[in-house]
Formats: sequence, structure tokens, C-alpha cells
Amino acid sequence: MKSLTRWTAILSLVSISWLELSLLRFAWAQALPANPILVSQTTALEHIKRATSRAQTGDLQGAVADATQAIQLKPKSALCLCSPSQCP
Repeated sequence: MKSLTRWTAILSLVSISWLELSLLRFAWAQALPANPILVSQTTALEHIKRATSRAQTGDLQGAVADATQAIQLKPKSALCLCSPSQCP
């Protein structure tokens, strides 16, 4: 019971009710990804490197797909790699 009283005092100091605390915990749990370790993000530079490699091996469709992804991620950087005269 002492623990409950201590938490009640702390919560009253920060003006959060038990219901609000429960809602915050629920919202926080919903906001977190289920398995954040498996989330992977490929950078524009990695797409450009892969596009170059695919073009050299003859996989032109794959090269175009990777170059398109790079342009979508960083349009100005991809433009500089493809055509340096277009860079500001």
C-alpha cells in the first residue's frame, strides 16, 4: 500500500491521472514496432552502387529499378551522380 501511496503522490505532482497513465502506456506500446531489429533501410548510395553493378553485369531492368529508388530517396544527390553538370 505504501508503494501505491507513493505513486499517487508522484502522479498528483505531475497532474496525470491513473486513466491518463494507462492511456499513455497503451499509446506507447502501439507506437513501437514489433521487432525493430529487422527493420532495414537502404541508402541512396547503396542503390546507386547496386545499380552500377547490375548495369555492368547486364541486368538493365534491375539497374533502372535501383537507380529509381536512389532518385526517390535523394533526388539531388542522384542527379549529381548521374549528371555532374546539373549539380548546383
